[in-house]
Amino acid sequence: MRVRERAEIGWLVARVFWSTCLLPLEMRSTSLPVLLQRMTSRPRSPGVGVTSLTVERVSRVVPRICQNRLFRNGLFPRACVRQSLALYRTLTGLGYPAVIHFGVRKEGDTLTCHSWVTLDGQVIAERPSDGRFEPVYSYP
Repeated sequence: MRVRERAEIGWLVARVFWSTCLLPLEMRSTSLPVLLQRMTSRPRSPGVGVTSLTVERVSRVVPRICQNRLFRNGLFPRACVRQSLALYRTLTGLGYPAVIHFGVRKEGDTLTCHSWVTLDGQVIAERPSDGRFEPVYSYP
């Protein structure tokens, strides 16, 4: 791994960790559409002279940060929401046209919710799923 790539991964870890720490405050102070709008960076070409971080690298690093023990308490949103918001913020910040989805499915009398991120129609950083979640909100 090159020195530049290590430095970029270090900055990525720091930014994702810090933004995840702030997530409860952000989620309690604004609506989801406004939060997503704030998280969305201005469009630019993916990776043009900005970074050597690939989607694959980001999709391995961000979930590991979001699984940190610190974030597994009632103050922070559920794991899938943390991960989806962090991935969405990071990928759009790097210029990739990521889309975040929120969905539900009914299992008997129970309504289960889930969130995920796609890029060019492909789900990012998720284990294979049966896809039974019905999207109810996607951004953008």
